[in-house]
Amino acid sequence: MKAIESTCQTEETFSKGLTSQCGAYQVEYDDENPFRGYLNGRKLGDIELAQVGTSARNIVRNSKHVKADHADHFFVLMQYEGASIIEHNKKQVHLSPRDLIIIDANRSSQFFSKTNYCHYLSIQISRDDFIRRFGHNYYGAAHITGNDPLCQAMWLILDSLTSCSDENANASQLDDSFFSILGSQFLSIRDGSTPSCVEEMLYEQALIIINSNHKDPQFTVQDIATKMNISTRQLQRAFKRFGNTPYKVIQSSRLYSATRLLKRTSHNKSCEGSVTEIVMSSGFNDLSTFYRLFKKHHQCKPLDMVSGFKM
Repeated sequence: MKAIESTCQTEETFSKGLTSQCGAYQVEYDDENPFRGYLNGRKLGDIELAQVGTSARNIVRNSKHVKADHADHFFVLMQYEGASIIEHNKKQVHLSPRDLIIIDANRSSQFFSKTNYCHYLSIQISRDDFIRRFGHNYYGAAHITGNDPLCQAMWLILDSLTSCSDENANASQLDDSFFSILGSQFLSIRDGSTPSCVEEMLYEQALIIINSNHKDPQFTVQDIATKMNISTRQLQRAFKRFGNTPYKVIQSSRLYSATRLLKRTSHNKSCEGSVTEIVMSSGFNDLSTFYRLFKKHHQCKPLDMVSGFKM
């Protein structure tokens, strides 16, 4: 993993930097353990990546901290170096190197270091984006071990991401891959739990499948039903419970992918390609459908967002 390091000289600068980067926390140190610490944040594609290295003995986020900064996101915490114990959502999880855990920033959490130094990677996901990708089910304190093949695949993607420049267009493809693998992990987690109702389980499984396949222009509602081994009628009924349809979610996912690429292109002169190429690579079969959905959602035309591009 390519380290992105910003060394903190004092305990105070580390504590302030952690609050600025990750939210409000109380940091406790061991006087017998020499202070070490660094922090850095970076946006790669749609991934907000923070690296945290610390010799702190204990890091606490309580209800007062949650109310203080109104954080509205989940984060995937990956143990890169050292070992720790995480208490979150009434669970206690032991993290070894390469393990990961899902944390809800709106809930209290506590991190106990089992070693003199711990290095974490934190991938932040907004609550809205999390729900759009994975559904409403709460996955806080979900623990995935480093020897899990899918977890190993996520580490490989992070290695590639941290090797990319911020402007690298490949970052978009890599973070899509990361979220697709994470969705597969959620499916395996959910398979071992008891859903609140059948429709909710089907809905969330379908969202993950859509998130992984919507860029294929041949991908249809029937494909979702086939992958889930259910009828399209069952699938439609599950979506109806949440006031939606599978087709609308497929199209909105394609619109989301195209829009974020257009936004990234408008701020990045090194990106090449036309609006047409971006639209087609996001899963649309024709420009007219994209234009209609884009104007309805954004109240403007695509070219109002992107200048200097050829159609």
